[in-house]
Amino acid sequence: LIKKNQLNILGLHLHCGSNITDVNQYILNLEMLKHFKNKLESKTFAYINVGGGFPANSSGKKIDIKTYDLFAKKIVDFLKTNQLLTSRTLLITESGRSIVEDFGYLVSKVLFQKNVNNSIKLITDTSITQMSSVRFWKHDISFVGNTKTNKNVSYDIHGFNCFESDTIGKIINSKIIPEYIVVNNCGGYDIPSNSIWTRNLPSIYVLEGEKIYQLKSTTTHNNLYRENFSTKKQIVK
Repeated sequence: LIKKNQLNILGLHLHCGSNITDVNQYILNLEMLKHFKNKLESKTFAYINVGGGFPANSSGKKIDIKTYDLFAKKIVDFLKTNQLLTSRTLLITESGRSIVEDFGYLVSKVLFQKNVNNSIKLITDTSITQMSSVRFWKHDISFVGNTKTNKNVSYDIHGFNCFESDTIGKIINSKIIPEYIVVNNCGGYDIPSNSIWTRNLPSIYVLEGEKIYQLKSTTTHNNLYRENFSTKKQIVK
């Protein structure tokens, strides 16, 4: 097909999967690339994208910089050994969910406490509608508070919506009364799926060095109305 249509293959893109915890998975996929290159009778490629992606913390496996270094070394060594990589080849890698998911933190304020059936419930000003992944993925939870108690206390953390499944997580055995709750791993997947169902969407800030910048202000129902309905368009003439 390639010869018949006189196609010139400049590069190849592999997708090795998602949340890959073993670097050798990439090598197995690159073995297929090696055989494919031989079939094409091509000497080199201008572009090689190995795809895939490292897992986020929600997978339960902590990834540190050594893993990225090992990944880079194994990939480059394999490509050079099999003459797939030259000084003119652009090697493209994808860091995957390890960046787009892990960078986000959702900060919410504790509005009040409720004592229900020997359980202390913290009602916050957020909801699972603003971090839907909390129902499916692992999220570490931390908190900030200035008031201390004499004994360890455990808390159930809830959102503000009027349904029992609006549950965010737990705090176990703390002598500090939480005032603000911080949920991590709320990045690239939760931000675009936020729902404005019963609450304004929170502002989004970014920390760069020692400076904080606001990327997006709070989204209200009025904002959405102005963006979508304030300009009337004539559909039928």
